[in-house]
Amino acid sequence: MTFAKKSSGFTVVELIITLVIMGILFGTGFMYMSGYLPKQRLNSSASMLLNVLRIEQSRAMTKSGKYGVFFLSNGEYACGFRDLNNDFQCTGCDAACTSCSCSGEMAGEMGFRFKSDVTLLVPLCQADSPPGTGNVLDTIIFDFKGFSYKKLVAPATTGTLQNFEIFLKSSHSGVGVREVEVNSGGSIELIKLGEAGNLAGQANVAPCN
Repeated sequence: MTFAKKSSGFTVVELIITLVIMGILFGTGFMYMSGYLPKQRLNSSASMLLNVLRIEQSRAMTKSGKYGVFFLSNGEYACGFRDLNNDFQCTGCDAACTSCSCSGEMAGEMGFRFKSDVTLLVPLCQADSPPGTGNVLDTIIFDFKGFSYKKLVAPATTGTLQNFEIFLKSSHSGVGVREVEVNSGGSIELIKLGEAGNLAGQANVAPCN
């Protein structure tokens, strides 16, 4: 008696089911990664900014001098510096902040570049913000107590206690907003906000560029 050999291959139905399952898994993984990576880059930028602010604050308190963080006008870089001239600003930082390794007030201080898909949304980048108020808000200064200051245009070489709200937003939708709050009394905190956050109430918040 002769017996037919049973085929060990897959049927068309089995292949279709397998392909459907693989497609679902691939699609789910892609959607996860497309949202996960932008969120990680946003978190990374916010964490780096938080670290720079806390490091410069700590240096001001331990070395009994004025230290601060300078924000480049295009919103790409944040650099730490020591206020050697005691004038509540970073002298010559506009050209040097892209490397954060120059001599002078920025020598040896910490700095970083924000991720390419992260926008700095902060009321800092105007030379006089709001116009006519005499406030220079591209720099945050810390004193020996850890208190935060902004520079005043007039009178020159003076500053005033100031709270700061620094917002970072991803160019990808659905990622949300990160806020770094610098309290004039010394606390610095990182806050996670929703997609809109509370940006609507920030009249002076605009992209640095």
